[in-house]
Amino acid sequence: MGFYDSIAAHYHEIFPARPPAVKRLQTLAGEQPVRMLDVACGTGEYAAALADRGHTVFACDLDQEMVRRAAQKPFVKAFRADMLKLSSSSVITGLAFDVVYCIGNSIVHLPDESSVSQALHEMYAVMDAGGRLLLQVINYDRVLDTQTYCLPTIRNEQSGLTFSRRYVLQSDGRLSFITQLTVAGENEGATLENRVPLLPLRSSLLKKLVLAAGFSNVSLSGNFNLDPFDPVRSEPLVLTAKKNGCPRRTDQTFA
Repeated sequence: MGFYDSIAAHYHEIFPARPPAVKRLQTLAGEQPVRMLDVACGTGEYAAALADRGHTVFACDLDQEMVRRAAQKPFVKAFRADMLKLSSSSVITGLAFDVVYCIGNSIVHLPDESSVSQALHEMYAVMDAGGRLLLQVINYDRVLDTQTYCLPTIRNEQSGLTFSRRYVLQSDGRLSFITQLTVAGENEGATLENRVPLLPLRSSLLKKLVLAAGFSNVSLSGNFNLDPFDPVRSEPLVLTAKKNGCPRRTDQTFA
Protein backbone atom coordinates (compact mmCIF):
# COMPACT_ATOMS: atom_id res chain seq x y z
CA MET A 1 0.00 0.00 0.00
CA GLY A 2 1.37 3.41 -0.98
CA PHE A 3 1.73 6.41 1.32
CA TYR A 4 -1.39 8.22 0.18
CA ASP A 5 -3.47 5.07 -0.10
CA SER A 6 -2.68 4.43 3.54
CA ILE A 7 -3.88 7.85 4.76
CA ALA A 8 -6.69 8.46 2.25
CA ALA A 9 -9.44 7.56 4.70
CA HIS A 10 -8.26 10.28 7.10
CA TYR A 11 -6.84 12.80 4.61
CA HIS A 12 -9.78 15.20 5.07
CA GLU A 13 -9.18 15.18 8.84
CA ILE A 14 -5.43 15.76 8.51
CA PHE A 15 -5.61 18.36 5.74
CA PRO A 16 -9.04 20.03 5.65
CA ALA A 17 -9.64 22.99 3.37
CA ARG A 18 -8.28 26.02 5.22
CA PRO A 19 -10.28 29.26 4.85
CA PRO A 20 -7.25 31.50 4.06
CA ALA A 21 -6.26 29.22 1.16
CA VAL A 22 -9.82 29.04 -0.18
CA LYS A 23 -10.10 32.82 0.06
CA ARG A 24 -6.81 33.33 -1.81
CA LEU A 25 -7.86 30.97 -4.60
CA GLN A 26 -11.22 32.69 -4.79
CA THR A 27 -9.48 36.05 -5.11
CA LEU A 28 -7.33 34.74 -7.97
CA ALA A 29 -10.45 33.46 -9.71
CA GLY A 30 -12.27 36.78 -9.48
CA GLU A 31 -15.93 37.58 -9.04
CA GLN A 32 -17.29 35.50 -11.92
CA PRO A 33 -17.28 31.67 -12.08
CA VAL A 34 -14.21 30.32 -13.85
CA ARG A 35 -12.71 26.98 -14.79
CA MET A 36 -10.12 25.72 -12.29
CA LEU A 37 -7.73 22.77 -12.14
CA ASP A 38 -6.60 21.30 -8.83
CA VAL A 39 -3.35 19.40 -9.44
CA ALA A 40 -2.54 16.73 -6.83
CA CYS A 41 -5.98 17.25 -5.33
CA GLY A 42 -5.87 14.66 -2.56
CA THR A 43 -9.43 13.87 -1.53
CA GLY A 44 -10.70 17.06 -3.13
CA GLU A 45 -11.34 19.26 -0.08
CA TYR A 46 -10.27 22.47 -1.83
CA ALA A 47 -11.87 21.48 -5.12
CA ALA A 48 -15.18 20.94 -3.30
CA ALA A 49 -14.95 24.29 -1.49
CA LEU A 50 -14.37 26.12 -4.77
CA ALA A 51 -17.02 24.17 -6.68
CA ASP A 52 -19.43 25.13 -3.91
CA ARG A 53 -18.69 28.75 -4.82
CA GLY A 54 -19.85 28.20 -8.38
CA HIS A 55 -16.60 27.44 -10.16
CA THR A 56 -16.15 24.54 -12.55
CA VAL A 57 -13.43 22.53 -10.86
CA PHE A 58 -11.49 19.65 -12.35
CA ALA A 59 -9.28 17.81 -9.86
CA CYS A 60 -6.57 15.26 -10.57
CA ASP A 61 -4.24 13.10 -8.53
CA LEU A 62 -1.87 10.24 -9.25
CA ASP A 63 -3.29 8.14 -6.42
CA GLN A 64 -6.43 6.25 -7.46
CA GLU A 65 -7.91 6.09 -3.95
CA MET A 66 -7.57 9.84 -3.57
CA VAL A 67 -9.30 10.34 -6.91
CA ARG A 68 -12.11 7.98 -5.93
CA ARG A 69 -12.79 9.97 -2.79
CA ALA A 70 -12.50 13.32 -4.59
CA ALA A 71 -15.01 12.14 -7.19
CA GLN A 72 -17.57 11.70 -4.40
CA LYS A 73 -17.52 15.44 -3.69
CA PRO A 74 -20.48 17.32 -5.24
CA PHE A 75 -19.70 18.98 -8.57
CA VAL A 76 -15.99 18.02 -8.53
CA LYS A 77 -14.79 16.53 -11.82
CA ALA A 78 -12.07 14.22 -10.50
CA PHE A 79 -9.77 12.13 -12.66
CA ARG A 80 -6.49 10.28 -12.36
CA ALA A 81 -3.55 11.99 -14.01
CA ASP A 82 0.19 12.44 -13.72
CA MET A 83 1.16 16.12 -13.41
CA LEU A 84 3.98 15.38 -15.84
CA LYS A 85 1.42 14.51 -18.52
CA LEU A 86 -1.49 16.89 -17.87
CA SER A 87 -1.84 18.12 -21.43
CA SER A 88 -2.26 14.60 -22.77
CA SER A 89 -5.13 13.70 -20.43
CA SER A 90 -8.25 12.91 -22.44
CA VAL A 91 -10.46 14.27 -19.65
CA ILE A 92 -9.33 17.86 -20.21
CA THR A 93 -8.45 17.78 -23.90
CA GLY A 94 -9.49 21.05 -25.51
CA LEU A 95 -10.09 22.82 -22.20
CA ALA A 96 -8.23 25.89 -20.98
CA PHE A 97 -8.13 26.74 -17.28
CA ASP A 98 -8.34 30.19 -15.74
CA VAL A 99 -6.73 29.07 -12.48
CA VAL A 100 -4.39 26.13 -11.95
CA TYR A 101 -3.23 25.39 -8.43
CA CYS A 102 -1.01 22.79 -6.82
CA ILE A 103 -0.92 23.09 -3.04
CA GLY A 104 -0.28 20.92 0.01
CA ASN A 105 3.47 20.65 -0.64
CA SER A 106 2.70 18.39 -3.61
CA ILE A 107 5.10 19.41 -6.36
CA VAL A 108 8.13 18.48 -4.22
CA HIS A 109 7.12 14.83 -4.49
CA LEU A 110 8.67 14.92 -7.96
CA PRO A 111 12.15 13.38 -8.04
CA ASP A 112 14.27 16.17 -9.51
CA GLU A 113 14.49 19.68 -10.94
CA SER A 114 13.84 18.45 -14.48
CA SER A 115 10.56 16.84 -13.42
CA VAL A 116 9.42 20.01 -11.66
CA SER A 117 10.22 21.98 -14.81
CA GLN A 118 8.20 19.53 -16.90
CA ALA A 119 5.23 19.74 -14.54
CA LEU A 120 5.26 23.54 -14.69
CA HIS A 121 5.36 23.46 -18.48
CA GLU A 122 2.37 21.10 -18.41
CA MET A 123 0.43 23.45 -16.14
CA TYR A 124 1.28 26.33 -18.47
CA ALA A 125 0.06 24.31 -21.46
CA VAL A 126 -3.42 23.68 -20.01
CA MET A 127 -3.99 27.27 -18.88
CA ASP A 128 -5.87 29.94 -20.76
CA ALA A 129 -3.96 33.09 -21.63
CA GLY A 130 -4.23 35.48 -18.72
CA GLY A 131 -4.68 32.54 -16.35
CA ARG A 132 -3.27 32.38 -12.85
CA LEU A 133 -1.02 29.80 -11.20
CA LEU A 134 -0.76 29.17 -7.46
CA LEU A 135 1.77 26.84 -5.86
CA GLN A 136 2.26 26.16 -2.15
CA VAL A 137 5.12 24.23 -0.61
CA ILE A 138 7.02 24.17 2.65
CA ASN A 139 9.64 26.91 2.89
CA TYR A 140 12.70 24.76 2.30
CA ASP A 141 15.06 27.72 2.67
CA ARG A 142 14.10 27.69 6.34
CA VAL A 143 14.20 23.91 6.65
CA LEU A 144 17.69 23.60 5.16
CA ASP A 145 19.33 26.75 6.51
CA THR A 146 18.07 26.44 10.08
CA GLN A 147 17.95 22.63 10.07
CA THR A 148 14.29 22.69 11.08
CA TYR A 149 13.50 19.06 10.44
CA CYS A 150 10.35 18.73 12.56
CA LEU A 151 6.91 20.00 11.58
CA PRO A 152 4.08 20.69 14.04
CA THR A 153 2.09 17.58 14.95
CA ILE A 154 -1.46 17.63 13.61
CA ARG A 155 -4.16 16.59 16.05
CA ASN A 156 -7.86 16.10 15.47
CA GLU A 157 -9.47 15.76 18.88
CA GLN A 158 -12.87 14.83 17.46
CA SER A 159 -11.58 11.73 15.70
CA GLY A 160 -8.71 11.00 18.08
CA LEU A 161 -6.19 11.41 15.28
CA THR A 162 -2.51 12.29 15.65
CA PHE A 163 -0.27 12.88 12.63
CA SER A 164 3.40 13.59 13.31
CA ARG A 165 5.87 14.69 10.64
CA ARG A 166 9.62 15.09 10.39
CA TYR A 167 12.40 15.21 7.83
CA VAL A 168 15.72 13.41 7.57
CA LEU A 169 18.29 14.78 5.13
CA GLN A 170 19.45 12.11 2.68
CA SER A 171 22.88 11.76 1.13
CA ASP A 172 21.46 12.68 -2.31
CA GLY A 173 20.23 16.05 -1.04
CA ARG A 174 16.59 15.06 -0.85
CA LEU A 175 14.59 14.80 2.35
CA SER A 176 13.01 11.67 3.72
CA PHE A 177 9.53 12.72 4.88
CA ILE A 178 8.65 10.49 7.81
CA THR A 179 5.08 10.44 9.10
CA GLN A 180 3.30 8.59 11.86
CA LEU A 181 -0.50 8.32 11.91
CA THR A 182 -2.39 7.10 14.96
CA VAL A 183 -6.18 7.02 15.26
CA ALA A 184 -7.67 6.15 18.63
CA GLY A 185 -9.63 2.91 18.54
CA GLU A 186 -8.49 2.06 15.01
CA ASN A 187 -6.28 -0.97 14.39
CA GLU A 188 -5.98 -1.33 18.15
CA GLY A 189 -4.25 2.03 18.36
CA ALA A 190 -1.38 0.94 16.11
CA THR A 191 0.77 3.65 14.56
CA LEU A 192 1.15 3.66 10.79
CA GLU A 193 4.55 4.94 9.67
CA ASN A 194 5.49 5.99 6.14
CA ARG A 195 8.59 7.40 4.46
CA VAL A 196 8.47 9.42 1.24
CA PRO A 197 11.41 11.17 -0.49
CA LEU A 198 10.87 14.88 -1.13
CA LEU A 199 12.79 17.41 -3.21
CA PRO A 200 13.59 20.45 -1.01
CA LEU A 201 13.01 23.24 -3.52
CA ARG A 202 14.48 26.56 -2.48
CA SER A 203 12.41 29.65 -3.24
CA SER A 204 14.94 31.04 -5.74
CA LEU A 205 14.97 27.80 -7.73
CA LEU A 206 11.19 27.45 -7.76
CA LYS A 207 10.82 31.03 -8.99
CA LYS A 208 13.45 30.40 -11.68
CA LEU A 209 11.66 27.29 -12.90
CA VAL A 210 8.28 29.06 -12.99
CA LEU A 211 9.73 31.89 -15.08
CA ALA A 212 11.47 29.40 -17.38
CA ALA A 213 8.12 27.69 -17.98
CA GLY A 214 6.82 30.94 -19.49
CA PHE A 215 5.01 32.53 -16.55
CA SER A 216 5.36 36.17 -15.52
CA ASN A 217 4.31 38.35 -12.58
CA VAL A 218 5.80 35.87 -10.13
CA SER A 219 5.10 36.77 -6.51
CA LEU A 220 6.20 35.04 -3.30
CA SER A 221 4.27 35.20 -0.03
CA GLY A 222 4.86 33.72 3.41
CA ASN A 223 1.30 32.38 3.67
CA PHE A 224 -2.13 32.58 2.05
CA ASN A 225 -2.79 35.90 3.79
CA LEU A 226 -0.08 37.45 1.58
CA ASP A 227 2.33 38.24 4.41
CA PRO A 228 5.81 38.92 3.00
CA PHE A 229 7.94 35.88 2.37
CA ASP A 230 10.84 35.56 4.81
CA PRO A 231 13.32 32.80 3.88
CA VAL A 232 14.27 32.33 7.53
CA ARG A 233 10.92 32.69 9.34
CA SER A 234 8.11 31.81 6.93
CA GLU A 235 6.88 28.25 7.28
CA PRO A 236 5.07 27.91 3.94
CA LEU A 237 5.95 29.43 0.59
CA VAL A 238 3.04 30.53 -1.59
CA LEU A 239 3.87 31.44 -5.18
CA THR A 240 1.53 33.05 -7.68
CA ALA A 241 2.20 33.75 -11.35
CA LYS A 242 0.39 34.65 -14.56
CA LYS A 243 0.27 33.34 -18.10
CA ASN A 244 0.50 36.32 -20.43
CA GLY A 245 -1.99 37.17 -23.14
CA CYS A 246 -5.70 37.80 -23.52
CA PRO A 247 -8.12 34.96 -22.67
CA ARG A 248 -9.27 32.99 -25.70
CA ARG A 249 -12.67 32.34 -24.15
CA THR A 250 -15.08 35.21 -23.70
CA ASP A 251 -18.25 33.35 -22.72
CA GLN A 252 -19.13 31.98 -19.29
CA THR A 253 -20.13 28.50 -20.45
CA PHE A 254 -17.93 25.81 -18.98
CA ALA A 255 -17.56 22.14 -19.73
